Amino acid sequence: MLYFVKLLISAIVTSMLCTHQVYAELSSSGFGIFGIVYDSDPSTPSTRLDTEFGLELDLKSTTSQGLEFTASMLFEAVSNSDGTMGGAEGSAGEIEIMYGGFTLYLGNVGDLIYAGNIVDYYGYDIGLTDFAELSTGFNLPVNGFDPSKNDVNVYPIVTVEYTHENFTAGASYIDENEEWQAGLVYTFKGFSVGGVYGITNENSSDRDAFWVVSFGGEIGSFGFALLAANSELQDQLSYGASINYDIGTTTDLSAVYSDNGMDDQQATYAVGFSHSLGGGVSIAGSVGKTIYDYTNADFGVIFDF
Repeated sequence: MLYFVKLLISAIVTSMLCTHQVYAELSSSGFGIFGIVYDSDPSTPSTRLDTEFGLELDLKSTTSQGLEFTASMLFEAVSNSDGTMGGAEGSAGEIEIMYGGFTLYLGNVGDLIYAGNIVDYYGYDIGLTDFAELSTGFNLPVNGFDPSKNDVNVYPIVTVEYTHENFTAGASYIDENEEWQAGLVYTFKGFSVGGVYGITNENSSDRDAFWVVSFGGEIGSFGFALLAANSELQDQLSYGASINYDIGTTTDLSAVYSDNGMDDQQATYAVGFSHSLGGGVSIAGSVGKTIYDYTNADFGVIFDF
């Protein structure tokens, strides 16, 4: 994996040395969330305000030979389960290099599973806070940016993907726990089926293997995502299903069910909705059960810019 990355970087540098003209552009995007959250967990306030803010800055340069470089920085501030909220301390920086069908990601980026280009690990959005997802509670070593952890000092992740016609293959590596992942996805007629296999020693000195497969697509106004996974760190097979139904062009109804395969935890399930008000603003809400059998509900406003 590292040898391949070195060869790819060497080819990129060679191309840069032969380039005489560069085009650059700066763009930004983000989101804001505010609303009310209910949680029956006795260790947290039963009702609290929830606010989140995210901002991404992208600087893109394209050489005259078509080599694309993108430097990105993501800032996020999220509410805590006790109702408090800090500043936008959580941030992630990454470099993306694209040429032809190849894409190389370097820095504080997600691994192959987290990135979501090979398998759909999270499913459709549910309500305001996405407290229930396709893989809620899954015991797989998935690594990606988490603003709640204020990831200032992290080991970089190297991820590479190659797309040819309907196939995309990829791999990722993290030196911290010598973890690697490799996978393949095939897309056809609005459907996709993909799988990832990996090995890590994150939780012990032994090498733990894990795998995940997904299948999803859309049929008219109906969309679905199915997920199954297993690892040597859990009791049984993990699986989940996520569905979404469009009512016209402004309203979505969604539902999710997820069983993480742990004997001492419950299945997670929830139903939710989202209604667009136009201009990137929508109202959303959901209600459901968590892995510890607590009831969660949320309602509020989401806006994208």
